[in-house]
Amino acid sequence: MKLYVKSILILVAITVVGVGGYFAWNQFMHPSKAEAKAKAEQPSIDDLINNSIDVDPVTTNFSDGGYIKAQFKLITNSQKNADEIKKLPFRLEDTIIQTINQMKKEDAVGPNGFTLIENNVKNDLNKALGKTYFTRVYLVDKLIQ
Repeated sequence: MKLYVKSILILVAITVVGVGGYFAWNQFMHPSKAEAKAKAEQPSIDDLINNSIDVDPVTTNFSDGGYIKAQFKLITNSQKNADEIKKLPFRLEDTIIQTINQMKKEDAVGPNGFTLIENNVKNDLNKALGKTYFTRVYLVDKLIQ
């Protein structure tokens, strides 16, 4: 009888270790569905190029003096939106000028200046157009004096 109980306990232990090992292997070796979905949503390079808008260089003043000459690349959420917005370059430039005019020179010059300008321009452009058209704004050229 003791041999029978020991055999059953050994089989149960092997089964538990095997099932645990399978789930651990499955968890670590295969990406989760959320990770796979996030990778699938990453736009390709061709999508980024098709969904981008180049803005002509803009020169404007800061609120506390000094000026900036900057050029932006705007990334939209679809090629249709990019084509639609390319018809409104004056509106883009006007919004960018207004956004930068509200900033201080010291904020744009600091280590977080690029990020601050890019985020402010993106948020103000989306607000001005009344819809979330832009997913990312890149500051591709900047001269501050």
